Amino acid sequence: MDKKVLALAGGLVAAVVGVLFVKELLSPHNKVSETVDTIIRQVKKKVTKKRTPLKKSNPTKAATPSSHAKLLSVMKKGTQYTQVELQSISKIPYRSVRRYVESLVSAGKISETGYGKGKRFTKK
Repeated sequence: MDKKVLALAGGLVAAVVGVLFVKELLSPHNKVSETVDTIIRQVKKKVTKKRTPLKKSNPTKAATPSSHAKLLSVMKKGTQYTQVELQSISKIPYRSVRRYVESLVSAGKISETGYGKGKRFTKK
């Protein structure tokens, strides 16, 4: 879980415990006690409310052909490039370069050599 969510949940629990403590101190026929009961019901609804999941983007969505063409146009045949170098000369965001390079390798337009930080890409 996210740290912010845990902190928020902890705050809500502390608030509910505090409200329950105040409720115990008050008599059951008191107007304040009825208000406290209402607050507790509202907090329980908010805490137990089912959250809708975030809509995730499609990671397999293909990039436009012009994006691939731009990347291919900055590459020279026979020259090896890293993804960082391709990002700096093409002015395409790094994460996009990674996606484009992966799809170009699978399409057979460029070749890859090495692995990890030493991986290089060459235009065929």
